[in-house]
Amino acid sequence: MASNESKQGKITLVAMRQTWFRCEDTSVVNLEEATAAQFDAFITQYLDIEDVDRTAWPLLLRWRAVNFAVKNGQFLELCETPESVEAV
Repeated sequence: MASNESKQGKITLVAMRQTWFRCEDTSVVNLEEATAAQFDAFITQYLDIEDVDRTAWPLLLRWRAVNFAVKNGQFLELCETPESVEAV
């Protein structure tokens, strides 16, 4: 898990741009700049998503989904830099 989390295990809204993940096509993107499709493919590995426009994924909903997963004990494969994702 990225070390940019607070003591409660949550990722701050500001840290969304500094937190990276690997997409199914092996590209590396951050949580804020990922396309809606990339983010949806990532987060649905960990959560069942309902009542969200999955073609849009606004930043605030991305942030809430990631922190909901963390709060519920999901180990999200997130990193602080794109280079560290390559090492995972």
